[in-house]
Amino acid sequence: MYNKTVLILLLLVVPIGFAQRTTASNIQAGDFAIYLLKDDTLKTWEVILRSLDSLTIADHPLIRIDDVVSYDWPNHSIMLTPKGIQKVRSAVTKRTSTLPFPFVVVVGNEKVYLGNMYLMPSSYMAGDIPHIDVSQFTELQTALGSRPTGVKINRAPDVTVPDIRNHIRVYQALLKKNKVKS
Repeated sequence: MYNKTVLILLLLVVPIGFAQRTTASNIQAGDFAIYLLKDDTLKTWEVILRSLDSLTIADHPLIRIDDVVSYDWPNHSIMLTPKGIQKVRSAVTKRTSTLPFPFVVVVGNEKVYLGNMYLMPSSYMAGDIPHIDVSQFTELQTALGSRPTGVKINRAPDVTVPDIRNHIRVYQALLKKNKVKS
């Protein structure tokens, strides 16, 4: 009888303890960043079915927390510092292809989600991942007077998939650095 009681208690206590360790309030938030892939020839459709852990990100982030002035959480619009804007513009103007290319949102050492960047409006959209339109950073748009102040991570076009932009780790990392604008 004693062994059965101990077994029952263990079966009840261990899952409860695990659940407490993994609640949103207990997750340790690292710094928010957006990375491009190390292999910048890869296209989104080539990596979309791979696990996030298998993707090798660039050595340095495209956007790091210090490049963020504020993050409008409901709209997922990121106002950038002048240095952040310059980094995005530089990355965009170095592209030799107008095809969409992948980015990865990272918090600390965790790859949180995959997204897609578009240099120009496109009829092709990966339906189940968020995307950023960076056409405002192209040389043509800059010549026409476009003065970007940031980027917006748009929801996946397929509204039947969960909105992964609302990941709690991303929110906590931004909140920790006082970047969230509601």
